[in-house]
Amino acid sequence: MEDFIKVLHARMKESIRLSGMTADNGIQSAHSCLEAVREILSELYAFMDTQDFLDRETEIRFYKEYLPMFRSEQFYYADLVFIETNRPFGTKKQTIRYFSGLLKEKELFFRRNNFLYKYYCLGRKDLDEELFSKSKTETQLFKSPLFGTEKEYLSDCSTSLSLIMANERISAFLKKSIRELETGKNETSVPNKSHMLWTDSKAALIELAYALQSRGSVNQGKSDVKSIIQILEETFNVETGNFYRTFQSMRIRKKNRTVYLDNLKDSLEKRMDEADRE
Repeated sequence: MEDFIKVLHARMKESIRLSGMTADNGIQSAHSCLEAVREILSELYAFMDTQDFLDRETEIRFYKEYLPMFRSEQFYYADLVFIETNRPFGTKKQTIRYFSGLLKEKELFFRRNNFLYKYYCLGRKDLDEELFSKSKTETQLFKSPLFGTEKEYLSDCSTSLSLIMANERISAFLKKSIRELETGKNETSVPNKSHMLWTDSKAALIELAYALQSRGSVNQGKSDVKSIIQILEETFNVETGNFYRTFQSMRIRKKNRTVYLDNLKDSLEKRMDEADRE
């Protein structure tokens, strides 16, 4: 199952990339990406119809890690379609008011889902069986004119987690759009406060941030992953994008799930060994 899901996820990302490239505007791009995700989800559902979970751990991992990677994309692009199709054609002030209203709705969503949001950000596992096991939670049939009617393989918390991941990205999109309208500048044109550049991969930075938070190395462990990543982004002039999705991908690595941290340790030990020989 894991191999199939990894291949399917890679196909989805490529389909999204190609769909975005062929669109003429924001609405077409979001709609094309949404259709691409729908096709991939249909394949996933058909595959899962033929599968049985070998154990409770596999079931929990599917609901908590694998499925939200796909469903979050569906929710994200569906929301983008809604935002772009309802975007006012009036003044800049009207557009800012429109985006600000949507942003307040997202903030309300996070307040209502505060427990699950913190549970996910902190990487907790102690309630996984209660939250992400289908046999432990009620399932629901998700019906919407936008999504159609689908057979759900989701617990309620799995759906909520997918929405959390999508709404993080939507919130970032709204904030960026508001800033650009207010300043009249593209984000890339804003001068950087720091001249330091992150020259490793974005996944490496995300891995480092999660390690710092898990260790409790910042503010006695009271800072969440999002805050730590924001500081690292500002310091090293890099945008990590959807770090939740990257973390999910790291968790399903077959072999080494902490590639960067292990390489970091090896590099430091090598430097120490070389210093000892001098």
